[in-house]
Amino acid sequence: MGRVRGFFEYKIVPEQRESYLEWAAEFKRKMNEAGIADIEVLESNQRTNQFIETFTVESIDRFEAVRESLNVQPDYQELQSRLDKMLQGGRESMKIWFFSEI
Repeated sequence: MGRVRGFFEYKIVPEQRESYLEWAAEFKRKMNEAGIADIEVLESNQRTNQFIETFTVESIDRFEAVRESLNVQPDYQELQSRLDKMLQGGRESMKIWFFSEI
């Protein structure tokens, strides 16, 4: 099996757009520091305030290791807490997919 691409899709509350754009820049820096170099945050052309985070990792195990490492860092916890407040429908509305290269 090849590398794995992750997709995290969600919609933000319209009033939080500017805060979200600032958050996204911080989030991308943090993910780069953690070894996820190709993280992208993209906005839908058809649905305003609909975003997707996408990145590639060597394996699901590698993603889990990065996530475990980040989850114990206070600055990452704070980033996630800020995102939770901006999500329309809360964290449970987030859609998450992982696809493997074939």
